[in-house]
Amino acid sequence: MSLLALRALATLAALAYVYAMSQDLLYRKIPNLVPLALVAIAALKWLAIGQLSPALWAIAISGVVFLIAAAMFAFNWLGAGDVKLVASSCLLLGFDDTSKFLAFMAVIGGVLSIVVLAQSYVLRRRARAAVADPATQADTKKTPLTVPYGVAIGASAMWLLFLQTYSG
Repeated sequence: MSLLALRALATLAALAYVYAMSQDLLYRKIPNLVPLALVAIAALKWLAIGQLSPALWAIAISGVVFLIAAAMFAFNWLGAGDVKLVASSCLLLGFDDTSKFLAFMAVIGGVLSIVVLAQSYVLRRRARAAVADPATQADTKKTPLTVPYGVAIGASAMWLLFLQTYSG
C-alpha cells in the first residue's frame, strides 16, 4: 500500500480520536463506534503492510492490554469506553509502540488528573463561598470526580500515529 493510503488511514484514526476525546470531555462517554472504527482501520493498516508477524504481535499486545484495562475497570479506575479505546489503540499502533503509547498516556493522564482536581477544588470553593445554603454545599461534595481519560488515550495515540506516519 502506498504511503498516501497509510496517511489517509492515520487521518481517519485521528478524526476518530478527536471525536472520542470530545465526547469524553463533554459527556464522559466514549461511543462504541470509535473503538470499532479503530479496529477496522488497524485491520486495513495491517493488511496493507502485508506482514503477518507484526499484526499477530499487535493482536497479542492488544489482548493483554485489554485484560489489564478490564481489571482496572473492575476496580472502577477506568471507564468501559477507556478500556476499549486503549486496547484498540494498541492494535492500531502495534507491539513496538505500545510501551511508548502507555508511557505517554500515563504522563498525559497524570497531568489531566491534576488539572481536573485543581478545577474541582476551585469550583467547589467558589460554590461554598457564593452560596450559604448548606444543602447546596452538600450537593457539591457528592458530585463524583471523573477524569476524561479518553483525552490522554487519544492524544497519546495521535502523537504516535503522527510519528509512525510522517517520520523517516
